[in-house]
Amino acid sequence: MKNFLILGLLALLLFSVSAALSLWLNQSKQTDTTEKDKDKDKAVGKGPKETGEAPKVPGPKVDSPPPPGPESAALILRDRESKLALRAAQLELVIRDLQSQRESTEVTLRQVMNELKNVSTETTKLDALAEDLRKKKVEFEAGEKKNIDKIAVMYDAMTPEAAAPILKQMADNGRLEMAAKILVQMKERNAARVLEALGDPALALQILEKMRGIRAATPPAPDGTVPVVPAKGP
Repeated sequence: MKNFLILGLLALLLFSVSAALSLWLNQSKQTDTTEKDKDKDKAVGKGPKETGEAPKVPGPKVDSPPPPGPESAALILRDRESKLALRAAQLELVIRDLQSQRESTEVTLRQVMNELKNVSTETTKLDALAEDLRKKKVEFEAGEKKNIDKIAVMYDAMTPEAAAPILKQMADNGRLEMAAKILVQMKERNAARVLEALGDPALALQILEKMRGIRAATPPAPDGTVPVVPAKGP
């Protein structure tokens, strides 16, 4: 998401620079056209009547190069026009290149905007999926708590010698946390007798550690019982 935003900002910056440079080149082209018209006026020349200037009083003769004739003036004008045409062609190429870059930038910008819309849509879908999973998790935890409460009642009614092998097998199958949750929900005296009947001090210690963690992580309910935290795993 962050990368798309950065790419969008970069595309906008390139578009602004391209537009500014195109405007400057167009102004330069208009200035060259104005200079070309002025050069034509100078080459053709205007008499005192056309320009509105007062006729100059002839002074003393001074040796000076003769004024260029019509042919020389025409050559100068054609050379000037050729240079201006070349400059105009170069500017035209630059403008076309800038226009091409601007069009490419606009295409990139549209792609970025489309990607941002797609990301926004996907984010909305993911949020909805996360909310659905959260609701299912709450439902699963509520159902598991009811099941553990029922199992704990059944184990309370069993003798320690009968309940201990079942819990031991449960722990051996990787469901140590589930065994601890059942014992947490049992009456403390019955749970202690079951741990003693396991006949495995190391396993009993592991279950006790799990039980302490469950009690510490779960605040007691108003009736004094400890709410069950859903067990991990199958």
